[in-house]
Amino acid sequence: MENDKPENLALERIKQLQEKRQQILALAACDYIREKRNLLICGPTGVGKTHLAEALAQEACRQDFQVLFVNAYKMLQHLHGGRADGSLERRLKTYLRPDLLILDDFGLKPLQAPAPTDLYDVINERYERGSILLTSNRPPAECPGLFGDPLLASAGIDRLCHRAEIVILRGDSFRAQGRQRLAEEVALE
Repeated sequence: MENDKPENLALERIKQLQEKRQQILALAACDYIREKRNLLICGPTGVGKTHLAEALAQEACRQDFQVLFVNAYKMLQHLHGGRADGSLERRLKTYLRPDLLILDDFGLKPLQAPAPTDLYDVINERYERGSILLTSNRPPAECPGLFGDPLLASAGIDRLCHRAEIVILRGDSFRAQGRQRLAEEVALE
């Protein structure tokens, strides 16, 4: 089909980003950080969530904000290790200190106790004190199920989403498009 050609898929992606252009440019101004609001970037695998988060992090750094970019699961493992060696409070402060904490790939791996509690603590302690930028393959409606405890989920998601900006990216995976192009090139040889 004509519309399935890689160049047409790329044009569709550019069109989608153009539709989000004003929102993304507004986010690059970093007012959400100044206002201590959160940003949620959701969408399927490979649509550019992490890439967008990295670009916004770079812009925040240019504007002299302190930024920490971490995989959400690795942050929770790091906090869990603090429970074992008595350094939980010190480790928690690492994630409370920056103006912008970026939690990448939230919900990709299941949360095991005490991770939901630790995640809630990070969200609660940063609430209206510092911004969180969270990327996730899951739509916001699925996030409460990740906590395991409905009350904890309700409180955490309420604080995370209060006054939050939400960007939903759609489309096919850039990586899948690259694999498809490679397969087509190999087949031509």
